[in-house]
Amino acid sequence: MSLLDASLWEGKIYLNGWRPGGCGTADAVEPATGATLGRYGLASVEDVREAVTAAAAAHGSSLFATCGRAVAGPLRRWTRSARGTR
Repeated sequence: MSLLDASLWEGKIYLNGWRPGGCGTADAVEPATGATLGRYGLASVEDVREAVTAAAAAHGSSLFATCGRAVAGPLRRWTRSARGTR
């Protein structure tokens, strides 16, 4: 299997392996020339839910809770200082 083999991934999404997206495909267009470079898959809401569930299972729910709290405080402080408020 080679990533250069477009038949494996073109028009698909990667979600526990390459597969068709729930919302079909779209053209990847070169803006300068208008040439179609290929096709990519469009994920559906169900695809995104499945991806989030898989990510949470892979990382463990405690990691998300810890990281969220660890980042929230400094981010709030930075936002307040950027606005000039306390």
